[in-house]
Amino acid sequence: MVNRCLLQQQNKSRHHQKRHLFPISFVSLNNPNSYTSQWPEKWGDLRHMTISIADLENYFNLIILKLKASGINSIEIKGDYYLNISAEQWDTFDKEVSPSIGSLADDINSLNKNVRDEFFTYVDFDRVSSVLKAISQELNPVNPT
Repeated sequence: MVNRCLLQQQNKSRHHQKRHLFPISFVSLNNPNSYTSQWPEKWGDLRHMTISIADLENYFNLIILKLKASGINSIEIKGDYYLNISAEQWDTFDKEVSPSIGSLADDINSLNKNVRDEFFTYVDFDRVSSVLKAISQELNPVNPT
C-alpha cells in the first residue's frame, strides 16, 4: 500500500516563515487578474521536506508496476545527449545556470556495471534520474516529434 503522505513538510511556525521573491509570477485563483512574484504564504516553505526510504521504495515499486501493467518490457530511447543542470544549480531561479552535457549511454553503462559489481554511489542517483526523465519523455512526450 502506498503511503498517502509521500512528502512531509516539516512543521514551521508561520511567524518564522520569510517571503521569498522569485523571477516568476503566480496567478491568484481567487483573482485571476492578479499576479505576484511572491511565494504564496499558504504554500509554506517547500524547501524543507522529508522523504522516507519507505516512500522512495513505494515510488520505485509503482514505476515498475506501471510499466508492467502497460505491457512494457523494454523502452527504446531515441537520442543520447541531454543537458544536465547540476544539483547545486537546479533550484536557482534568480540567475543564469550553466548546464553540462550528459550522456544516457554513459549513464546506462555505468549503472549496469555498478549493478554487476553490486556497488552504487550517490552519483548513480543522478544517472537514474536522467534515465527516468528519458523514459518519461519517450512514453509521455512533452514535445512530441
